[in-house]
Amino acid sequence: MIKQGAIAWLDLTPQTGSEPNKRRPVVVVSNQDYHELTKNRMAMVCPITSQNKGFVMNVPLDNTTKTTGFILTADAKVLDLQARNYEYIEDLPDDILIDVLDLVGGISRYQP
Repeated sequence: MIKQGAIAWLDLTPQTGSEPNKRRPVVVVSNQDYHELTKNRMAMVCPITSQNKGFVMNVPLDNTTKTTGFILTADAKVLDLQARNYEYIEDLPDDILIDVLDLVGGISRYQP
């Protein structure tokens, strides 16, 4: 079962433009209600990269995870996890997940 805060391997190819590609770790940011609605097939994820390009919305992973790198919150996307070969790695610590969710939610927050 897919769980918010899970770090997993996904195949991100094919991609278009400057989207991250290849097989890479991602963080699941969608919640359980969404997963149930999509029958545990679809999820919103943020890719993880090994390179820090200094973008303010990239969240660094620390020594609390075996996965290393930076979570690209500005690159959140909804994907079919079965079609992209979802493979669970570990859970993201709650404090980092909260930071990620705040940034992802801020992207879509209404601004009159």
